[in-house]
Amino acid sequence: MDNEWVRQFASLGFLLPTDRYFSGSLNGELLSNVLAQNEWNGFTWGVPLDVDPYVIVYNVNALKRLGFTSPPTSGQGWAKLIDDFHKQEYIPYLLSYDYDNPYAALTLLWQLNTSNFEGNALLEVTEGLKGTFQKLEHLRPKVLDSKGALNDEIWKLSYDEKLLFYLTKASEANGRSNNVLGVFYPQQEGKQRSLWMHGRSFVVPTQSDNAKKAGEWITAMTSLEDQARWFQATSHLPVIKSQYMNKSLPTWVPSSIVNAKAGMLPVYAKLPQHMIQYGRITSEFMRNSMNAKEYNDLIAKLFAQ
Repeated sequence: MDNEWVRQFASLGFLLPTDRYFSGSLNGELLSNVLAQNEWNGFTWGVPLDVDPYVIVYNVNALKRLGFTSPPTSGQGWAKLIDDFHKQEYIPYLLSYDYDNPYAALTLLWQLNTSNFEGNALLEVTEGLKGTFQKLEHLRPKVLDSKGALNDEIWKLSYDEKLLFYLTKASEANGRSNNVLGVFYPQQEGKQRSLWMHGRSFVVPTQSDNAKKAGEWITAMTSLEDQARWFQATSHLPVIKSQYMNKSLPTWVPSSIVNAKAGMLPVYAKLPQHMIQYGRITSEFMRNSMNAKEYNDLIAKLFAQ
């Protein structure tokens, strides 16, 4: 089950606690921010399987033309890059992402915004965030909807220096890093939240006929050996901290992933519904169905609920 849904299903009584399925080798070894998504009411309701964070694929040479060696690591850095991008004419598109994917859209917003979001709210509409909405409004002609294009088309634009950045999941980007394209993990220093880390977990339904057998299978699938094999098979990153200390992962995967705190991602039962509504509003905004003020009003109303 996607981690975003675990707490809601647990609160509705559809899941059994999974605390007893954690083997001794997993205690203290799981990524804190991932495990936190599965905790509710004093229990753990899912055993993490993998993570698939959003990353930025970039054209190395095109980025160097703008005076950068890697994507920005702060909202201020993004502001400078965007300003420099508008002054040039040889790169048609700044960025591409799936307009209908709310988690990709949220990652982009967290990247561009200069302030830090804390607490358990997805967004807090501040003057700074309103400015980011206006920035996105002006950028819309330079942002491609990857869902509306063939996958090969996006990669061709990236290789041909027609597209500077492609915001996508790590599993899709893995294997693309070479002399032409780079892959960047966009965690920003000093920001609690700067990217969404998608993940999946094993859960046990309350109506399970053989919870004990399910637990044995979960334990086997989350062993150190199987975590390594799972990455090789799926390109989904592991959830066990020690895997980030060896040389088996791609060089673009930072060991600092293990330091992400539990509050990196907001967690609450209504999160999936909020994200569905956020995604619908944001996709309409990016497709020019409303202006920044109208978008701001809808977002403020949504997160005031």
